[in-house]
Amino acid sequence: MNAADIMTRNVITVRPEMTVQELAELLTGRRISGAPVCDGKGKLMGVVTELDILTRPGLTVTDIMTPDAVTVTPQTPVDEIAWVLVSRGLRRVAVVDGELLVGLVSRADIVRTVGTAPQLREQLVRHVIDNRGIPRWSAVEIAEYVEFSRARRRRPAGGPE
Repeated sequence: MNAADIMTRNVITVRPEMTVQELAELLTGRRISGAPVCDGKGKLMGVVTELDILTRPGLTVTDIMTPDAVTVTPQTPVDEIAWVLVSRGLRRVAVVDGELLVGLVSRADIVRTVGTAPQLREQLVRHVIDNRGIPRWSAVEIAEYVEFSRARRRRPAGGPE
């Protein structure tokens, strides 16, 4: 299984000239925590997140975005994507074909895949622990994240945290 199999294809993107206020409204209105920044032709220019809004000075997306986005290709195996997300503490990674954004894979996409293909979970955890040398506690964190995500999806919108 690879990125092309699980990625979100209709990605919400932002333009570099968008104001930080407009970005904040978009992120909260769409209930997302970040988005790829693309030019008018779909070329990935960077990523911007809620954390950027809170910690970086500036008036536009260009001012606060991270220009060197971590990317994968549509052919990148899901276990490699899981490793990238876990090892770098990321929530999402852009999927590019050359310089063009073609999708996005988030931790939630991987968790959703585990929900429909339970045999994949053990493969992912083994890859992250054994093949990449990440400490054992990360497997526990992954399992806890899966449970947290399931509980969050079951909670009605606007309900208590």
